[in-house]
Amino acid sequence: MAYTKIRNIKSSAHLTDAINYAAAPTKILETLTAYAENKEKTIDGARFVSGINCVPETAAQAMMATKRRFGKETGRIAYHIIQSFRPGEVTPELAHQIGKQYAERWLSEFEVVIGTHLDRKHIHNHLIINSVSCVTGKKFHISRGDFYEKLRGISDELCRENGLSVIEYIDGKNMTYEEYLRRHSGGRTLRQIVKDDIETCIGKSFSLAGFYINLEDMGYEVDAAVTHPKIRAPDARKFMRLSTLGYPTERIYAAVAHDKRRMPVKKAKRYYTKQRYPRRKLSGIEALYIYYLFLLGKLRQKPHDVKLPISEYRKFYRMKEQLAFVTKNHFTKLSEVVKTLEQVNEQLKKLQSEQYRLRGARRKFKPLFEAHSIYERYSEIPDKLDEERRVMLEQAKEVIRKSGYADHIEAIRETRIALIGAISKNREEIQRLKKAKRSLGEVIEGTKSINNNLLFMKQGRKQKKKADNSLER
Repeated sequence: MAYTKIRNIKSSAHLTDAINYAAAPTKILETLTAYAENKEKTIDGARFVSGINCVPETAAQAMMATKRRFGKETGRIAYHIIQSFRPGEVTPELAHQIGKQYAERWLSEFEVVIGTHLDRKHIHNHLIINSVSCVTGKKFHISRGDFYEKLRGISDELCRENGLSVIEYIDGKNMTYEEYLRRHSGGRTLRQIVKDDIETCIGKSFSLAGFYINLEDMGYEVDAAVTHPKIRAPDARKFMRLSTLGYPTERIYAAVAHDKRRMPVKKAKRYYTKQRYPRRKLSGIEALYIYYLFLLGKLRQKPHDVKLPISEYRKFYRMKEQLAFVTKNHFTKLSEVVKTLEQVNEQLKKLQSEQYRLRGARRKFKPLFEAHSIYERYSEIPDKLDEERRVMLEQAKEVIRKSGYADHIEAIRETRIALIGAISKNREEIQRLKKAKRSLGEVIEGTKSINNNLLFMKQGRKQKKKADNSLER
């Protein structure tokens, strides 16, 4: 298999260093010498440094000359792709051959330097790609779709052709190389452990707040006061979004309610494509919109045979959303929209004040809540604890005793659930009002724009009528 990742190169000095690192003969020969001693054979390092549309020794100068020729010296200078192979699965010759085929199949119009390294347990290729094509002068671009289809897809295709294993990606999510090795060596990955713990917490929870509390009791750090709730496993380096793990808030809501029809993740709706006009024939309100553009002089073509610019197509759908918002809320006058916006601002200020108060309460009770989490985790197994955890449990009991909850342990849990529930509800209300505020502002700006256009049309008609009258005289 081959694990691929890509990095950006942002300066000419960084470009030179990257090429020297990937293709320097001294480094290649050092690693190949060690490899040859282990394999009892001689290997020529020069065979593991190649260039496409350039010579490795002068690749940096050639790439910068290409940029100057097409006037594209700003922005990202180049890209660095690393293609790693599973330990013991591939020879240096085959790894370098796959690296060359990979570059030729996808990057044949760019200047590329390929270097194969053997200084790690896994053989890996370094590919340095100029960001500007030496053939067309266009800049290299990789979208999310290209990432899976080309960066990873072509590499996997070449591995299959050469009889190598391929990484099986779950739900289109990326994984680190270390996680891949753990998965295929029979070990459980951190992501798998976290998912199992999430399922356990869902099974014994009856509310979203209770779900978060159960995670905290298992040693997780939970941040639910953000748009995308996230958790950090014990001893983990960084947070993970629950939505990234496949557990968006809507799904957890349905799951803790023990509703078997778990809500799927909603995909973003795509209203327009990369083409400069929609593929289907325009009709209804869209055709009427174009007709008005024609009357306003925004389009010079015939209204029934027009290629709508993508900027106008975006504007149309924004206006369509505004119309749906106005209809849903039964607005008939601009003054009603302005009055509603003032009310929303007042409610938003109250909710934000409440948010600060809730966060202050959480900070105040944080030592007690942390002590309760430790108590819930270890109180049932005191005889199986090591010295460090036994001390943690005694300290937690002392904090609970000083807070006056020694005889009311369950009250702490109820307080935690109530507080985190209030924080989640407050966050949802603030998000709803912010969305409403944005929609109301767009309606107001759109109405002003329409009034200005109508005034412009009215003035144009008056001027035309005045000119016609002067000609008649």
